[in-house]
Amino acid sequence: MARLRPAAVLALVAAGALAALALAAGGSSRTRSTTVASFDSSGLNVHCAGSQRLVLGGVKASTSHSEGLVISAVHPHGTRALRVAATNVFVNPAGLSATAYCTHRQRLSIVTKSVKVPAADAGEPAMGSVGARCPGGTVVRLGGFSAAVSAQPAGPSVVVNRMKRTGRRTLTVAAANAGDRPGKLEAIAGCGSGPAPSPVKTTVGLPAAGGRAKTTARCPSGLRLVFGGFQTRSNDGQGPYLRELARPSAGRWRVGAFQFKRPHAVLKAIAYCG
Repeated sequence: MARLRPAAVLALVAAGALAALALAAGGSSRTRSTTVASFDSSGLNVHCAGSQRLVLGGVKASTSHSEGLVISAVHPHGTRALRVAATNVFVNPAGLSATAYCTHRQRLSIVTKSVKVPAADAGEPAMGSVGARCPGGTVVRLGGFSAAVSAQPAGPSVVVNRMKRTGRRTLTVAAANAGDRPGKLEAIAGCGSGPAPSPVKTTVGLPAAGGRAKTTARCPSGLRLVFGGFQTRSNDGQGPYLRELARPSAGRWRVGAFQFKRPHAVLKAIAYCG
């Protein structure tokens, strides 16, 4: 029977985590997959073909009642590759896949900012947030994050529960640390020229007794997805656990999550369109 590490009934990002740009005409995508062993951490680097550059990052995890995979990183690895990492906090192996969407469009500059999130206090998760700010004359056109998630009972369990633009030039990442050690949280923004894309949001609730849900934000007619964000929320600050960040078409951004047992959980997808 699977054992859930008490400190890690955590929002997956993510977890992370990642938001990103739309796939332009003439672009391509590449996907890699791996299996993460029980109580272990693993990652994938997915490289764009030829001289193409990364404009969108996607991730999918097999998180369920029996597979406790927590995404700990989804971000650009240089300008031509995507980095995805995850930690398995259950006894069962779990699947992880990463998709890099690539084109010959402009090169983005990468800006990062990090903060240390305190350890949980008397069982209450500690909250933290950090913003990566693009240089003047540029706007956020790609998003990502990295967070410290330990596979062992002792250690940080920093799980991202929000990634969104909080200004034309700032990408903000927020997280809850349910672990007994402080942990690093990092926001990673890809910055480029052009007008700031407009946000479109959609929200869905998750089953109170536990289960999965997806929600897709759709850009208005004539606009394309530039990058995407997400937010999760529950009544105790833990979960839902994100299973998917994906671009199903040129104008849509899909976010999927799983909630183990906490009631009143909400999942939000944010598509930035231009």
